Amino acid sequence: MKYNNIDDYICKVKEIKASIMNISGDQYLNNHKRTLLFNLLDMLSKCIYPLERKNGFRFVQFIIEYCEWEDAQRISLQQLILLLTNNSEERYAYLKEYAIDEIRRFPSSTPVPFSYDPTINQIEKYFAKGERNIEGMPVENLRHVNLLWKLRNSLTHEMRSIGATPLFDKAIPHYIQYQTMSRNEETGEISINNKVWEICYPVEFYNQMIDKAIENVRNYLENNNLNPFDSYSFRIK
Repeated sequence: MKYNNIDDYICKVKEIKASIMNISGDQYLNNHKRTLLFNLLDMLSKCIYPLERKNGFRFVQFIIEYCEWEDAQRISLQQLILLLTNNSEERYAYLKEYAIDEIRRFPSSTPVPFSYDPTINQIEKYFAKGERNIEGMPVENLRHVNLLWKLRNSLTHEMRSIGATPLFDKAIPHYIQYQTMSRNEETGEISINNKVWEICYPVEFYNQMIDKAIENVRNYLENNNLNPFDSYSFRIK
């Protein structure tokens, strides 16, 4: 009976995902797809951690443990630099110098995968002794999996996307470099004022994560002989 429930549950998840990917629209289509795919990830995480009341913790743990995203726990150099740009405290100077040097190694003419980013273990030595926070923020908040949770909240609660619009046919999340330019009215000369990196999450990335999660969730349910529907309340409170 439980195996029938598992099969039914997995079938419904796949049907929902297919329905999401088949919706049509124009300007905001990708945002709508991302929002719905985030909801599907939330639903799957509820199946695994039905008693966890902290949505953010549940989401992050589910991505790490079930979605096989190898860069999930890397620290975003782009976000680290944004956090430290206007900070002149001596205790962060070594870390700031390291981050700037590392991001200069990013190739500027192609999308840059998150594999270029460091792990927490790689940057710990650049912290001042006894430090684990940056301006009061735990360094873990700069992990890509935590940033994905922020994007999820922005889309779900504000219908607002964060990051760059996809410019390349690339399924994995990556950085894109933008340049701002200005024109001298007297000479007509064009100059580059600033170069910035933005994060891009293609829709296909969510799609692939969910595909991996579906199989891992199925294995968990079967190995533990669980009925997935027991994780959800069907009452209207």
